[in-house]
Amino acid sequence: MAAFQRLHRHIDPGSSLGELIFGAMMVLTFTLGARLLWADEPTDGRELMIAAIGCNIAWGIIDACLYLLETAFERRQSSGKETIGLGLPDVRAAFLIFTLVVLTAVPAALPFLFITDSYVALRVSNALMALFLFAVGYRWGKHVGVRPLLAGLLVMSIGVILVLVAIPLGG
Repeated sequence: MAAFQRLHRHIDPGSSLGELIFGAMMVLTFTLGARLLWADEPTDGRELMIAAIGCNIAWGIIDACLYLLETAFERRQSSGKETIGLGLPDVRAAFLIFTLVVLTAVPAALPFLFITDSYVALRVSNALMALFLFAVGYRWGKHVGVRPLLAGLLVMSIGVILVLVAIPLGG
């Protein structure tokens, strides 16, 4: 609970929810998509996880930079001044956004450290990410005062459906 309070001093709860969901969906797109695309070949799970983590690092950097651009734009629009500076709190928030996106890949990577069969590790990884989406939704439901179980199931279901839509579109 204290970690969320510290986090939400720098970025709003809606942004943290979005970044956690986005990061989890990125990993799921990689792990589910790879198995669907290369179903006839054995999947090298470790390489897949390295690629997924690399993807989350890249998108964490992109999201952090976009956050800084959006912050500068919003300040410029609301103040009407020519130049608007970004400060240390803005950089701290951008770093937290980067960290949230990257850290979502960690639960997906854990099975590959403990399970030698890549196929089984991949399926356990997918299940962990679905549970992660549920946990994020559950926590969000408690935060906004809706039924946590329903919110968890909804976030998990929407996340998995969006991943399944993204895969055939090139994900």
